[in-house]
Order: sequence, then C-alpha cells, then structure tokens
Amino acid sequence: MKRDYTWDNFKVLITVVFQAFTYIIDYIILLGIYMYIFAVLGMKYFGGKFKFDDSGHVDLENGSTPRANFDTLYEAYTVVFQVIVGEDVLGVVLSAIRATSWLSILYFIILIVTGKYVLIQLFLAITLGNFEEARVQVNYGYLTSRFIIFKMFKRKKTKKIRSLASFTNIGQIGGKI
Repeated sequence: MKRDYTWDNFKVLITVVFQAFTYIIDYIILLGIYMYIFAVLGMKYFGGKFKFDDSGHVDLENGSTPRANFDTLYEAYTVVFQVIVGEDVLGVVLSAIRATSWLSILYFIILIVTGKYVLIQLFLAITLGNFEEARVQVNYGYLTSRFIIFKMFKRKKTKKIRSLASFTNIGQIGGKI
C-alpha cells in the first residue's frame, strides 16, 4: 500500500499549530511587555512634540499632529508595532528628528535591532522547532489524535528537540516501522 505523504504533512501542520500555542502565549506576553516599555519610553521622550505646521516645522501650539505619534499609550503602541513591522519607519524617524534632535535615532535603532531582529527570530525559532519535533513524531508513527489532544493541554517547562540521530533504538519512541 502506498503511503499518503500529503496526509502526513497535514498531520505535521496540525500538530505544530497545537503544540505552538503554549509557546506562542509566552512569546506574546514577552512581546507585549517589550512593546509597553518602548511605548512608555516613546511617550516620555516624544509625547506632545509631534506637532508640525504646513511647512513641516515644529509648532507646538497651532501645529497638526501626524498619524504616527506618541501622545497616548494606544498611539505609542501602534507606532512601536509599526516600527517593528517596518511600515513607514523613515517617516516616523524623520518626524522624531524634526521634533527633538538627531539623538532620537538611538531610540529607533535599539527598537529596530531588538524588536525586529531578536523578537522576530525568536518567533521563527519557536515555530521551526515545533515543525522539527512534529516531523520526527510523524516519521516514527508516534503521532496519534490522542497525542495531539494531550499535548494541547499539557504545558512543558522546557522543550527538547530530538533529532533522528539521537535515537539508538526505535522502541524508545514507541513507533513501528
């Protein structure tokens, strides 16, 4: 009988989604705290200063506020998310430079390096780690619907990714070939 590889890949995908929930929740909490810290820092240094007249000069009394500003916590969260994602970063940075000084670049460099390159890479590592573990389980027939449901509600403190080379006996993982 021919093996259906499409069904195996679908089982891997479903398993990864269910297993990743517990790790993604921790990631979302970390991201929320990170964004809160940078939003409060942005409100401290840039709050109420993004007001420009028609010619683009700072006018704190009669100027209009651009859409990306740090006046409220909600708007600051939005701007921090916008910078992490990379949407119109140059416009936000130029507004900050016009409103304060060129030293405001340091805030955005730290935000981009830690947010974009560290937190996004952490998210990808969590997802790819779950793919590898699920693929090993499918290859050895260890993946069952009972296992998926059990893994959904069980939260592990540490995660170990086992490779195929680490198994000396197939009986260790309970599968049949």
